[in-house]
Amino acid sequence: MMHPEIIVEEAEDEEDDVTEEEEEDDVATPLRPTDTFPLKRRNSPCSLKLNEEHLKHLRELSAPSPTPTQCSTMSKHEFQNWRISDDVMQEMMFIGTICERQDVCKTSKYVYTATMASYTVTEWKLRGITFTDSEKISRTIEDLCLLRHKRLAPIYGYHWKIDNELMVFRAHVPQGTVADLVKRSSLPQETALRYIVHVIDALAYLHERKHVHGKLNASNLLLTISNDILLADPYIEGLPCAQKRRALLASPPEAFNSWESYPCLTPSSDIWSVGCVLVTMVTRYPPFLDHFMHFHGDGLHRVSYEVKVT
Repeated sequence: MMHPEIIVEEAEDEEDDVTEEEEEDDVATPLRPTDTFPLKRRNSPCSLKLNEEHLKHLRELSAPSPTPTQCSTMSKHEFQNWRISDDVMQEMMFIGTICERQDVCKTSKYVYTATMASYTVTEWKLRGITFTDSEKISRTIEDLCLLRHKRLAPIYGYHWKIDNELMVFRAHVPQGTVADLVKRSSLPQETALRYIVHVIDALAYLHERKHVHGKLNASNLLLTISNDILLADPYIEGLPCAQKRRALLASPPEAFNSWESYPCLTPSSDIWSVGCVLVTMVTRYPPFLDHFMHFHGDGLHRVSYEVKVT
C-alpha cells in the first residue's frame, strides 16, 4: 500500500527580525504562551542601565526611617520666623475652640494649610499694654522658642493681630492632660511616679538654661499617644495667669512678696509644685485644699500671702 509522502518544511525566519541597530519600542514586548521564566523583555527596566540619580533615589526609598536622634530639630511645624507674618496667618485655618476663659484667653486649634501642620494656639487680649511691654513679651516668647526637649511641648512662634491681641503657637497634643485623668479617678502610684520623672526631666532641662516654668500643675502636663508627658505653657511675664487658682495652690507660701504680685519664680518653687502635682495625681486634690476651698482668684492670692506673713 502506497503512503503519501509527508513533506516537512522548515519554518522560515521572520522577516521582521529586530537588529541591534533598530530602535526599541516604547512599550514592553507582550509575553507569548511559549515563553518561559526567567525572562527579560526586550525593553524591560531590568535591562536598562540606571544612572547615578536613579540609584540615589532607590537608596533613599529603601533606607530605614530615621530615628529621633538622627532627625534634625526642624520639622514641618517650624516657621521661618518666630514672629509669624500676616502672609502666613492668611494660610492658617481655624478648626475649633478647645477652651475659653472669659476676659483672659482662648485656646483653639489651627492648621497651617501650606504644610497641614496642627497647632494649639492661645489668644490673649491685653488691656493697657504699651509698646515696651509688647516687645518684652515678644523677647520672652522667642527665648522659649529656642527650647527643644523630648519632655517639653515646643513653642513655635507668636503673632500680634493688633497691638493688644497676641497669639502663641505651640505643639498640638490631642490626647488630653493629666488633669483630665484626675477628674475621673486618682492615678496608680506607679503611673504617677512615671509621670513625675518625666516632669523632673523637663524641669532639669529648663533650670540648666536659667528658665523657670512657674505654672506647673496637672492641666499643663500633656499626654502623648505613647502615654508620656509633655510639659507645656510656661509662665510668661506680662500675660495674665489663665489658671490662677491652680497656680496659687501649687505655689509655696514664701514665694509671695506681696498679695498683689505673682509668686516669685525660682527653681525651688518649681520643685514645690512638683510635689503638689504628685499629691494631686494620687489623691485627686491639691494639698491644703481643705484650707482654701472657699477662696478664689484675688481672695486666694491674699490668703496665700497672709499664710506666709503669719
